[in-house]
Amino acid sequence: MKTIRFLICWLSVCWIAGGISAQPLMAQDAAVDPLISLTVKDQPLGEVLDTLAAETGYQFKLNSQWEDWPVSATIGNLPLEKGLKRLLRSLNHTIIWESDNVVTIMVYGKTDPGGTGPAVSFASPPQAEPQEPVPAPDDEQVEDEETDETPEEAAEGDVADPDESADEKRPMRVGRPGNPPRASGTPQTPGAVEPPAVEVDQE
Repeated sequence: MKTIRFLICWLSVCWIAGGISAQPLMAQDAAVDPLISLTVKDQPLGEVLDTLAAETGYQFKLNSQWEDWPVSATIGNLPLEKGLKRLLRSLNHTIIWESDNVVTIMVYGKTDPGGTGPAVSFASPPQAEPQEPVPAPDDEQVEDEETDETPEEAAEGDVADPDESADEKRPMRVGRPGNPPRASGTPQTPGAVEPPAVEVDQE
């Protein structure tokens, strides 16, 4: 019996202590992330943040070039962080929570129409188009065609036919100018002139 009573007392103390400690945590969460409600349509972002600053006591820092950006949203009892994300869903942004209730909003640009959410986007560099090969001049093409033959074919082309080379080296016999070709018979001295034949009348 004493053990049961001790357990009941111990559980009661834990339950009371847990309830007391939970209340400060809930109050702290409410203070850190307050609930906001607003409905805006095509209003400058800077003016909307000024309205939220007056309601929540937070100070918002925004790039000056995006203060006139029109925003539209309907927010009902949402935490401040979720409400800001819905308000900035058309922009690539980063929310930085600083101390002393200061919130810095960094805007990088507009989101893509088919994007799933705010994110930083980078454009890919243009790819270089492949260039068509430039045709070589006619002289280079002729040289390429001449050099297409293999070393074996070139070596065979340089070797001459033995029969043809023998004929080319054999001296040709040419008749001496001024002397008609002679038939077989009495040898004739070079340069000698034969006397004309004399006919004798026989009676």
